[in-house]
Amino acid sequence: MILYKYSPLNEGAKKILTENTLKYTAPDQFNDPFDCLAYYDRDELENYFRQNYHSIGKSKNLAPAKRIEQKHQRIHNALKNYDQGNFEKIFQDSKTGITCFTRCPKNILMWSHYADYHKGFVVGFECIPLEYTKTYTRQDVPPYDDWQQDLVCFQVKYSDDRPVRTLNKSTNSGKQVDFKSLSVFFTKARQWEYEQEYRCISYKKGAGIFRYKRELIREVIIGVKTKQDEIESIKGILSSIIEKTGSGIKLYQAYIKQGTYELGIRELQY
Repeated sequence: MILYKYSPLNEGAKKILTENTLKYTAPDQFNDPFDCLAYYDRDELENYFRQNYHSIGKSKNLAPAKRIEQKHQRIHNALKNYDQGNFEKIFQDSKTGITCFTRCPKNILMWSHYADYHKGFVVGFECIPLEYTKTYTRQDVPPYDDWQQDLVCFQVKYSDDRPVRTLNKSTNSGKQVDFKSLSVFFTKARQWEYEQEYRCISYKKGAGIFRYKRELIREVIIGVKTKQDEIESIKGILSSIIEKTGSGIKLYQAYIKQGTYELGIRELQY
């Protein structure tokens, strides 16, 4: 599936093409304060702490006598942290990195918000789409360490309710695997539904710059208001990629359709 990434057209963003890299951003840097904000059921949380207190205390190197002595106070402190909203921010404050894509390369709002008011560009990639709500066989899913280079992307689900997070361990075993435990990274409010978003995450490596396979680029779309010198710059970059790799990348430019509030896309030669 071809998925698209909107971007301003600056020297840093051009590295998407010249160095085949993408930036993965930490959730707390996004413009939506609800992004990756999980919800915990308080009763479930209290039961978890009571049932697993001794193993939690052991992980903190507490002697058995200290675990018993401090049990009630530590559970009280944990629930106090919950009441203050600290648990909900665990995943916003995590080291996970996220890079975002969409199915739609002609969205007027996204060109305005993410591509420098239609002066930027959109890059189309051949991605591997997954859904966190589905169960897969392990052979159908690339190893986690390959997700960034293969652009393994999860479809974002839109909801009126934030995802409920559980502290129970994953039940993945044997030949099957699912990603429901990652739902907090792939659930957003319905107001964002127009973005038709997919996400690739860096769950263990954290935020940063990571390479993808260059052959996954399929097309580049220039904005309606992109300056001619920038268009020529992109043409030069794409020509250089073809010389080095032999892979063809189509180049398009968006234009305003007559009589409607829609964007069209026409191919450019280079």
